Amino acid sequence: MNEIRTDLCMPHVAPCNPDPAAATPRQQLGPISAASPSYCAKRTRNGFSLIELLVTLAIVSMVVALGLPYLKVGMGNGALFASDVRVLTARLRLARELALASRTNSSVTLVFVVPGLRGPDTERLYEFKAVKQVSLRTARGVFNGENVDIVFGPDGSSTGGDITLEGSSETRVVHIDWLTGAVSTRAGGT
Repeated sequence: MNEIRTDLCMPHVAPCNPDPAAATPRQQLGPISAASPSYCAKRTRNGFSLIELLVTLAIVSMVVALGLPYLKVGMGNGALFASDVRVLTARLRLARELALASRTNSSVTLVFVVPGLRGPDTERLYEFKAVKQVSLRTARGVFNGENVDIVFGPDGSSTGGDITLEGSSETRVVHIDWLTGAVSTRAGGT
């Protein structure tokens, strides 16, 4: 009844040598229960230790952190161009809303020398990040060499026109309706 069964081991413990002559001095002292840590000398490995997982996670995160800027450069121009188009349309729509709410004229200034814009809420120049060239076509003609104000009136009207933004790989047209001041975008040229 006090006999140790050597054919049964805990899942994480390897079976011990049943030969009493080959037993260690500790095993010769008497019966040891199967739950005792000294029951078996070897452990079987069924997985990874926490330290191994943490070191692997740290290495992978460092590789990702170092490699992310290189991935961003490759896909950045299209995203930056789309961002420039969104900024322009948002500023134009803001100018229209300010004109309607304040019942006064509000404007956005297109800057052609350094492609960018000013207004309606700030005089600081926003430089386009990926737009190579800007041109404005209105009923008065085509502008592409001087600063031009696009004015929105308190009745919703505007100077109107088509703003063409040319990037390195695509072209977008921002249309401003002269009667309603509505702003929309479309792909393509003039």
